[in-house]
Amino acid sequence: MNGKEILALLTSYKDSIQDFDILEVVVVTGDKCIGPSAAVNVKVIYPGFDWNIGKLMITTEPNVIKKPLGSKTRKFSGGNEIKGKSLEKC
Repeated sequence: MNGKEILALLTSYKDSIQDFDILEVVVVTGDKCIGPSAAVNVKVIYPGFDWNIGKLMITTEPNVIKKPLGSKTRKFSGGNEIKGKSLEKC
């Protein structure tokens, strides 16, 4: 996705979403969870510089750390599982 596409989407959403100006912006992480989508808050958005020139940088809070493929998901309190898959508390 590039800047032009993001701007076009945000512009179209602004007219169709009530209270758009106070809408919380989050990044969905893809972690398995029960309830709302697992997400982290956006801390800051800024243009890249040096090696990242030409990119729009998004920093999250807390930081998102990629898990290696095949790594195990920790179980949340009570060790809940659905169909043998561990779920994280969100």
